[in-house]
Amino acid sequence: QRVNQCLRNACHSSAIPNCVRFIDCGHGNNIYEFGKDPMWGNWLNNTDAIACFVGTGGTGGFPYGIYQNGVLLTTQTSLVTRYVYSLFWGFQQVSTLAGNQVPSYYVWEVLFTMAIIGVGLFLFALLIGNIQNFLQSLGRRRLEMSLRRRDVEQWMKHRRLPNDLRSHVRESERFSWAATRGVNEETLMENLPEDLQKDIRRHLFKFVKKVRLFQVLDEPIIDAICERLKTKTYIKGGKILFKGGLIDKMVFIIRGKVQSIEDATVVPLSEGDVCGEELLTWCLEHSAVKT
Repeated sequence: QRVNQCLRNACHSSAIPNCVRFIDCGHGNNIYEFGKDPMWGNWLNNTDAIACFVGTGGTGGFPYGIYQNGVLLTTQTSLVTRYVYSLFWGFQQVSTLAGNQVPSYYVWEVLFTMAIIGVGLFLFALLIGNIQNFLQSLGRRRLEMSLRRRDVEQWMKHRRLPNDLRSHVRESERFSWAATRGVNEETLMENLPEDLQKDIRRHLFKFVKKVRLFQVLDEPIIDAICERLKTKTYIKGGKILFKGGLIDKMVFIIRGKVQSIEDATVVPLSEGDVCGEELLTWCLEHSAVKT
């Protein structure tokens, strides 16, 4: 549109009669007819008309404004060059809020520049809002962690725990927070539908079927067993079962490594292994004796 206006201005300032009809080439179909007109050669060599396609805009300089580089781009024959440069120009204007563009006095050009600035400000506001929400989320987690640590410290001080126990409690709290990020898994699971809870438990406790006695059980019974299982985090050096103590639970290792120590024998256990399987055997034998 701006190039068309520049050509019209060049036509009006020239002495070529009826040169306005040379502006519309009809998708290239009218060029053959123009070649028969003796004025066509004069129009092709018109200095002001040529200047409209090199960005200077003819006599006195046509005010292309923000379309200055676009006029030069129209002389490129490569479609890839046109597309890539146009894409670059769009990103540049949105990211800089059209700060590097000076529009002419053409009203629609000014409105278009204002629209670019508005879109850029809107996207910038969305970015700032998302960053603010992210920082607030991090700050809320840190605040929860600080309040939790303060409560633990006050509780240990109230109970007058010795320093060695306090250090173990602090380490356990730090490890638990790093593992869960303060998320209560039990509360999270309770808010989910029952069928989804079963699917999640089957995934988390899929190693239950590694126990030989559980391999012959039906799926509903396995689901009932998984509902009774609870996850617990142990720090390095912590003791799960004690030698000579009562075996009152079975421990499935979900992640990490455990050592089973008896006298001078050390048996390494890893993900998927089970501790306390003897409890299940004892319960079955005890139930059979009662029967």
